[in-house]
Amino acid sequence: MRLKMIMDIDTEQSNLNEDELKDNIIEFASDLLNGVYENKVVFDLKEVDYSD
Repeated sequence: MRLKMIMDIDTEQSNLNEDELKDNIIEFASDLLNGVYENKVVFDLKEVDYSD
């Protein structure tokens, strides 16, 4: 199954460096999904889609 999510992340309010996130986007996404940030990242979930 393939899952695609679109999120708006408030890097300023979350105290995150946008350039560093872009350089490590897969690690960041994995950490976010695994709860590493525990409510420290401010985001709006805009869309979720899946396919088999």
